[in-house]
Amino acid sequence: MMGKRKRCRPFDEDHKRAKVEKKIITPVKHPALSLYYRNILTLRDYLLLKLPTTSKARRRKIVSILPGTANFLHSDEETGTLSQDRHCLSQLLNNTLVCTVHEQTSQPESSRVKDFAVFSQHVSPTAGSSIGGSTSSLSDLVDFAIWLLFHKIHRHAHRPPHMLCHGFQRASNPRQTNEDHCAIAGIPGVVSHYPNANVNALKGSPWTETLSLLGKEGDRIVLDLILDCGIFLAGDEGLGNYYQLSGTPLTELQPLSASNFQRKVLTSKPELCKTSILCHVAQSTHKNPAAITFVRNRMFYARAALNAKGRVTFGLRHIHVLNRYSDSGNIEHTAHVMKYLFPRQFGMHNVFTCTVDSKESIQPFKDYTLREQEIAQLERQKLQKGSAEASSIAVRHRVPKRLRGEALDLVRKLQRLHSRCSYHDLLKHYCPAKRTGLRPKRIVVAGSARTMPEKVDSQVPGPSSCTVINAAVPQIRAEPPNAPLVSLATPQSDVSAFCQAVLSNLIPDRFWGEGNQGQDNKEVVMRNTDRFVRLRRFESLSLHAVFQGLKLTCMTWLKPAQVNHSMRVAASDVEKRKEIFLEFLYYVFDSLLIPLIRSNFHVTESNVHRNRLFYFRHDVWRALTEPAMANFKLTMYEEMKTVKAKSLLDARALGFSQIRLLPKSNGVRPITNLRRRVTKLQNGKVTLGRSINSVMAPVFNVLDFEKRKRPALVGSALFSVGDMYPKLKAFAQTIHGGKTTVEFLLFRKDRCQIMF
Repeated sequence: MMGKRKRCRPFDEDHKRAKVEKKIITPVKHPALSLYYRNILTLRDYLLLKLPTTSKARRRKIVSILPGTANFLHSDEETGTLSQDRHCLSQLLNNTLVCTVHEQTSQPESSRVKDFAVFSQHVSPTAGSSIGGSTSSLSDLVDFAIWLLFHKIHRHAHRPPHMLCHGFQRASNPRQTNEDHCAIAGIPGVVSHYPNANVNALKGSPWTETLSLLGKEGDRIVLDLILDCGIFLAGDEGLGNYYQLSGTPLTELQPLSASNFQRKVLTSKPELCKTSILCHVAQSTHKNPAAITFVRNRMFYARAALNAKGRVTFGLRHIHVLNRYSDSGNIEHTAHVMKYLFPRQFGMHNVFTCTVDSKESIQPFKDYTLREQEIAQLERQKLQKGSAEASSIAVRHRVPKRLRGEALDLVRKLQRLHSRCSYHDLLKHYCPAKRTGLRPKRIVVAGSARTMPEKVDSQVPGPSSCTVINAAVPQIRAEPPNAPLVSLATPQSDVSAFCQAVLSNLIPDRFWGEGNQGQDNKEVVMRNTDRFVRLRRFESLSLHAVFQGLKLTCMTWLKPAQVNHSMRVAASDVEKRKEIFLEFLYYVFDSLLIPLIRSNFHVTESNVHRNRLFYFRHDVWRALTEPAMANFKLTMYEEMKTVKAKSLLDARALGFSQIRLLPKSNGVRPITNLRRRVTKLQNGKVTLGRSINSVMAPVFNVLDFEKRKRPALVGSALFSVGDMYPKLKAFAQTIHGGKTTVEFLLFRKDRCQIMF
C-alpha cells in the first residue's frame, strides 16, 4: 500500500533554505578605500568567508537575518516585519565595510585564542552577549585586543596607532596607574585618559548580537576582525560616506600605488633593519634627502654654559664628541669620532633608515649629541657575536673599508683643527659686545611699572644658578629710555660670518673636494650656512636643499681604496658615495652648526616680531635678564629647597616647567611652556613623561563643561576674545531699551598689572 503523497503548498522561493555554500561573495568598490585596501567586503560577506564551510547552520543564520539584497538601504516594506534589534543587526551586516590589505588564511588554532585564554584567567568575568551562543563576551575580547596592541603587537610604541587605542596609554609604573586615573577593568597595565567612543560602540549592541551568530569560532573571528582589518561604518547622511570604527587610522597608511601594490603598513611589526643593529624599523623606511629636515628649534632658548667661577664659556660644549675625544694621535679616539660622523656605516641609529621612538623624543629626528650608550651597546653585541679569538681592541678600532685611508686622515685633521680653533677670539672678532657706555641699561619687567638696575641681582639671595654679574662681563651700551631690547641683539649677518669662519677653520677643505670644484662646493655650503641663520622661526631647511649644487666627482676621499680612476664608475658606487657624503653633510649642520649657535647665542623671538629670530650673546643676555629674574623672585615666585621640590615632584604626576623670557618693546615677559614633556628615568632608561597640559586636560574639560552648562558660576569673566561679542551685544541691547536716542556713556580704562 502506497503512502499518501504530500500536499503541495504554494509558497514563494524566498522561504526556501538558501544554499549558502554556493553563495558568491562580491567585493565592494569604493573610490577612496580602494586606494588603501586591497580587499573590501561587507560585514556579512566577511563573516561568511571566515566561517568554515561545514558550519551550514551558522552560515544559514547569518544569511537569513534579512532577505538577501545587494543594496545598502532597505525599504520600509522589507524591514517592517523585523524587530528593532534585528533591523539594526541587518543594517550593521549590510552597511559595515571590512577592509583588509592582504589575503587572510583561516587559522582555527590561532595563538591569539590561546593568549586570550591565559588573559581571561587574570581578569574578572563580564556579562555575555545578549543572545547567547558565544564562548566569551565581546567586552572581554575588545579589552584583550587593546591589551595585545599595547604589549605584543606594538610593544615599543607609547601609543599604538590603532583606533581602539585612542584615549589609552601605557601605565609606566604602579604609582601612575592609581594616582590620577584608574586602570580600566580587564586591561592590566593600561590607563585611560579620556573615553573612547569607538570602544564603547564596539562593546554594545548590535555588535554583541553579531558575536552570538558565530558560535564557537566567534573568538577567533572577532579578534582577527579587530586586529587585522579596518572597520568602516556607514554615515547617516549621504550615500558612500563612512567613518572608521577600528583598525589602523587611514592617515597612517600609504596608498597601494605608491610601491606597485607591495605596500608595507606603517604599523606592522617592525623588522630589524639591515644597516642598523639597535633600531627596529621596517626595511622600506629609507628616507630620501628631501624628507630629512634639520631640527632648528633645538638651538632656541639655550642657556649659557658656566665655568667654575660662574663666567660664561664659549665654543662647543664640553660634552661634544670633539672635546671628549680630541687626541688625533689615538686611533681609538678617531674611530669614536667617526661613529658620530658616519653612523650608518657603523650600523648605528641614523636619520636615513631609522625611526624615532616617541618615548625618547617628540622631534621628527633624534638628537645625536650623545651616542655613548648606543656605542657601548653596539660593542657588546659585536663582542658576543664575534669569535673567541677576536680581541676587544680589534673590535673597538674596527672601521668600515670605505672609511679607511683618506677619510680616516681627514677625521684626524678635523680633531687637530678643533684643538687649535679659538672660538672665543672668533666670536669677539665677528660678534663684538657693545661697550660704548658705562651706565647700566634699565630693564622694565612685564606687568610692573618700575624699573630695576642690573646691580639688583647681587642684592637678592637666590640659588647658585643665578650668578652675580662681575666685571668680566662686558658692559651693555647705554640706550635711550625708549630703545627696544632687541637692539642689543647681534645682527644676523655677524652671526652668519662667525659660523662660516668657524666651519672654515674647523673642517678640512679636502672634505669638500679637490681643486676649483672643491672651492665651489665650499662656497655652496657657506651660502647654505648663511641661509640657515637667516631663516625665520618656523621655516625649515632640508638636506636636499643643502645638497643641491654640490659635485661629488672631485671628492677623492669618497672613492674606494685601490680603484682604477680611469675606469667608469658604477651606478652602485655613485650611490654609495652619495650615501656617505650625505651623512657627513647632515653631521655638519645638525651636530656642528646647531650646537655652535646654541653654545654661543641665546636665540629667541620677540613680542613685537613674532617670527623673526634674534641672536643674543650669552653674556649679553645674562646681563639683560638677571635683573628681571631678580624682580620675579621678589614679586612672583617663592624659593624652595631642592629636597622639598624633589619630594613634591615624586608624590605627584604633575611635573615642572622652565621659564624663559620673551623680549618686549620695553622689557621682558615670562613665558612658561606647559606643553613640554619632562624627562624621567624608567627602568634605567631616560624617557619622556607626560606634559602638564596632558595631565590637566581632564580637569580642564570638566571645568569647561560646567562653564557651558552653568555660566552663572563664572559671572562676567571672559575666557577668550570671542567671549567679548556676546557680552557687548547684550549690553548694547540693555542700553537701547527701545529708545531712539542713547545718552552719553563714560568708560574707564584700568591696567591690571597682576591679572595673571
